[in-house]
Amino acid sequence: MRKLGVLLWSTFLILGLLPLTPTFAQGGDGPTAPPDGTALPLVEVVYEADFTDSEQWPEGTITGMEFAAADGGYQITSINADAGIGLAPPIALSIDNFYSEVSFTIESCQVPESAFLFLTRLTPNAQTAAQLDTYAFVLQCSGDYRSRSITAGNPGDIDVQGRAPAALDEGSQHVMGVLMINNSVTWYLDGTELATYDVLSPLRVDGVLAIGAQRGLGYIATSWRVWSLDSTTVVSTIDPSADTGTTTDGASEGPLSEFGVGDLIYNPDLTQPGSIPTGLSQPVATLYLAGGQVGMYNRESSAILPFEGVQARDYYAEVVFGTRACDDASLIAVIWRAAGEFGSYYAFGMQCDGSYRAWLETPDGPSEPLVSGEVSQPPVPDTGAHSLGVYVKGDTAWLYYDDTVLGSFTDSTLTEGGAGLLLQSDPATAKAMDIVVVSLTVAEAR
Repeated sequence: MRKLGVLLWSTFLILGLLPLTPTFAQGGDGPTAPPDGTALPLVEVVYEADFTDSEQWPEGTITGMEFAAADGGYQITSINADAGIGLAPPIALSIDNFYSEVSFTIESCQVPESAFLFLTRLTPNAQTAAQLDTYAFVLQCSGDYRSRSITAGNPGDIDVQGRAPAALDEGSQHVMGVLMINNSVTWYLDGTELATYDVLSPLRVDGVLAIGAQRGLGYIATSWRVWSLDSTTVVSTIDPSADTGTTTDGASEGPLSEFGVGDLIYNPDLTQPGSIPTGLSQPVATLYLAGGQVGMYNRESSAILPFEGVQARDYYAEVVFGTRACDDASLIAVIWRAAGEFGSYYAFGMQCDGSYRAWLETPDGPSEPLVSGEVSQPPVPDTGAHSLGVYVKGDTAWLYYDDTVLGSFTDSTLTEGGAGLLLQSDPATAKAMDIVVVSLTVAEAR
C-alpha cells in the first residue's frame, strides 16, 4: 500500500491555497464538461482512474483529512472548515499538454469557502515546500473559482477568478475539465466554459496531476480521465519562418510586387497569447501552439474571425497557414471591406481540393463567383505553409495564393470596411477547416 505520508503536503499547501479567499463535448465516451458542440484536439485516453486500486487510492486519515474507498469512487474529505487541506496521491502520469476531466459528487460543504482542488504540472516526488511547483485550480462551494501558480511553495498572482453559474450543493454532481496547451488554459464545468486564460508565472513544461479538498469539503470522485492532445504534433509541419506576401518580392505580378505595401494596420504577435480572441467555444475556435502558431477551426458551418481595428478602403490582407484536417470543399478565405458587423463583405476563398473563388456576400447570400479556378498545389495537410492574400485598391482587388496572382476583378458595391478570416466546413461531410496559422497581416496598399 502506498504511504499516506505523501498526503502530508497539507503543511505547505495551506500556504499556497488558503490565502486565495476573496469546457468541447464529444458525446459517447468523450468529455462531457465542455459546452455541446465543442471539439477538443484529443488523441487518446492516457489515464483512467481505477478507484478500486488500493495502492493508488489508499484509505487513511491525516491531519484534517480523510480518504476512503466509496461505492463507485474514492472519498476525499476535508474535516476542518478552518484549515483541513490535502491531496490524494498524485497519479503516476507526467504530461505536458493535456485535457483532464474529473466527475465528482458533493457530500458536504461546511462553509461557502469549502473547495475542490485540482493541481496540474505538479512537481513529482516533492518532499518540501521549496520543491513544490504547480498550477492550482480552486472551485468553492459558493461557486467562486480561481487559479494561480505556486512556485517553490510560494503562491503567485491570481491568473483568473470568477463565479460559476451555480453553487456546489450537497448531493449535486459535477464534471470539471481542464485543457492545458503550453501556457494557455481553458477551464470547463458542467457544460460551461468558465474561463480561457494564460498563466502568469514562468511556464512549467510538465508534471503530475492530483486532486484534493480544503476547508470542509467532502466529495466522492467517481471518474477521472486524462487525454493526450494532437496540438503538439502539428507544429513541425509548418515553417514559422515561411515567407509572406508582405515580406517577399517573389510575387509573379500585380501591385504587391510592383508597389509593395505601406504601414502595418494589423499584425498580432502570435507568440503572445491574447493577441487575438481565444477560446475553444467561439465560432472560430483558437488554441495557442508552440512556435508562435495558433490552431484554428470553425465550430459552425461558416465562422468568421474579425481582424480587430481594421477599417479602411485600400489595404493588403493576408493569412499564412497550414492545414491539419479538411475535406475537399472545406474552405479558408480572406474577407475585406466588411460592413454591418460582417453582414456584407468580399471574400477570396481556397478549398482543400484546390478550387478557389472570390465573391460578394450580402444579407441575400453569396453572389456568383467574381473570379474562380483551380490551383495545382492545394493546401492539403502535410504540404507546409501557404499564403492567401488580397490586395485591394480603389474598386479593384487582386487575389494571391502562395505569392502568385490568381486573378483580379473590379466592383464598387462596397467601398471600405473591415477584414477577417473565414473558415467553412465541407457542405457534404460537415468537415471543418482545421488550420495552423503562422501569421495574420493587414498593411496599407500603396
